[in-house]
Amino acid sequence: MKLKFDRDAVISVVFIAFLFVVLAGTGARLYVNRQETLTLYAETAGANAGAAAKAKAAAFAICKKLNGLDENLFRRTDFISLHGLVNRAMGNRIMEEKNSGERSVIKLDDGYLTFIDPRPDGGFAQTSAAAIASFGSQLAASGSRLLYVQMPFKINSLDPQLPRGVADYTNAKASGLLGALEARGVATFDLRQRILEQRLDYHALFFRTDHHWLPSTGLWAAGEMCGELNKNFGFSADAGLIDPANFTRTVYQKSWLGSQGKRVGKHYAGLDDFEVLLPKENTDFYYYYTSGSTSFQKRGRFEDTLVNQKYLQDGNLFVKNCYMYYLGEDHGLKVIKNMNAPQDKKLLIIGDSYCAAFLPFLALAANAEIRLLDLRHYEGSAAEYAALYRPDLTVIAYYPLTFDKPGAFDFNG
Repeated sequence: MKLKFDRDAVISVVFIAFLFVVLAGTGARLYVNRQETLTLYAETAGANAGAAAKAKAAAFAICKKLNGLDENLFRRTDFISLHGLVNRAMGNRIMEEKNSGERSVIKLDDGYLTFIDPRPDGGFAQTSAAAIASFGSQLAASGSRLLYVQMPFKINSLDPQLPRGVADYTNAKASGLLGALEARGVATFDLRQRILEQRLDYHALFFRTDHHWLPSTGLWAAGEMCGELNKNFGFSADAGLIDPANFTRTVYQKSWLGSQGKRVGKHYAGLDDFEVLLPKENTDFYYYYTSGSTSFQKRGRFEDTLVNQKYLQDGNLFVKNCYMYYLGEDHGLKVIKNMNAPQDKKLLIIGDSYCAAFLPFLALAANAEIRLLDLRHYEGSAAEYAALYRPDLTVIAYYPLTFDKPGAFDFNG
């Protein structure tokens, strides 16, 4: 008991000392930048303001400066990491998020971090399934079939590993949606079930500090998808091309702090390795993306078009996003063509960021042109786009926490 008390006492002293440094540094920073506050006050008050207007302007200027204090905190990232270290030492597994609309970070029994959805279904499954089925009817009118693919979630439905008292409804919502879709005659493919059937090491498929799956898991999923496309949708995908033996593997050890890790610091759950998988054979791809006024296109080898080394190079762990190595940032529309393969089919994917570490590998084997619409960023109508593109198959592939994103099931824009 004495040892535990001494440890907690040392942690408390260190934390208080660092907190003093942070507050002192922040105060000094506010003083040095005081002219910004004075300028804002002068602009708000005006030249001939009365006492009441001046008081209001002063309050506005001070409040605006304080509102930005979180981002301008002295040694902010060090403070986040120390805060995470203190919580780790105390055994706290629930890191509450103070910002409205953001998810809290939960530590699972094996130390992996995750987000959760604490809200029950509330009619989600039926409403969303109805929207998908209606979209499927529109697709059928133009000769396209529809498949819903359920991407996996970091929590294993058979072994949640959640702290006591924490409830998560993510997998329940996904399963409810699949059931509602099947009742409406919509084809479904559940990658979560494939993981369980093959008895894969569940958490080893994901990053420790990020909500995404590993590139090697995306490669596995592409192989599973090839089988589904061939079996039920008349594709001629060659899964042998994406056998793991056909790729070089480079691991950047302890090089990345994922989306969940950035909220709790580098000491709470450690850092992630990042693996780079590149095909050994010569490749030739065309890659295009667009969002709003931004567009890009390039033709070349897999490693010159579908991946970008710059996302591995930033030294700031709180800025660096290694996951963007594959396909770059999220955009409304992405087009991938494997110029070395017959483009026998047209495949339209409606998905999210989980597709980034999945579609490059699928494009190697699918013998199809692949287009991705991300409705979080696409400004048009998915139904109208599909009617013009006339894909052989349209796939909706969602990670479960995409369910509550605005417009995720609005296919008519």
